Amino acid sequence: MMQRSAARSCLRQFGRECSPSGSISPARPISNQFISSVDGALLTSKKCRGELMFGRWASTAPAKRSRTALFFPGQGVQRLGMIAPWLEAFPRTCKPFLEEMDHALSTPLSRIIEEGPNSTLMATENAQPAIMATSIMILRVLEGELGFKTHDRVDVTLGHSLGEFAALVAGGYLNYVDALKLVRRRAEAMARCSREASLADGGEFGMVALVCEPGQLSSLIRDTRILGHSSPV
Repeated sequence: MMQRSAARSCLRQFGRECSPSGSISPARPISNQFISSVDGALLTSKKCRGELMFGRWASTAPAKRSRTALFFPGQGVQRLGMIAPWLEAFPRTCKPFLEEMDHALSTPLSRIIEEGPNSTLMATENAQPAIMATSIMILRVLEGELGFKTHDRVDVTLGHSLGEFAALVAGGYLNYVDALKLVRRRAEAMARCSREASLADGGEFGMVALVCEPGQLSSLIRDTRILGHSSPV
């Protein structure tokens, strides 16, 4: 019970959002609906042939299991200290995982995530591997500390942009360390292109992450301009 409570607490803290400028907005907990869905996966509350899982008896009646997907985020969700609650609650899993990350990249990325400065973490070459690694670290916590069986419980792994790499790792299609190095190289190439474009044409080039409530999405799209023209999206 204490482990599940710690996981839910970490998920809530991990639910903070980044503004388009890269600054951190006030913490906004992940919705109770999302936490409940995670609980549903962790507690295996659906009917399971009479097995005792996480202290709950499930029905012995046969039932068709709903299809389950894991969705991993892209660039823009990074924030200082995002690994801290997980490391504090689950040091046995997180500490060696972060050490492996730093060793694979030959960079103290865990320190950058924890201490910043914010501008260093927001740099594409750091933000992308930080997000991908943190996503997989959380999955390792669910698997190693809470008994979540990804290959038994998950039918589809999905990812938005950068999140595709974490999805491939979770689905067993890419080795974690190989994916981490690929993401780093990808991010370095993207950062280099932005710098070269800025030198050639002046101004600033890069990605802007726009985070908003569903009810504000239509007006945001309507008012968004790309290269000086109204976006048709």
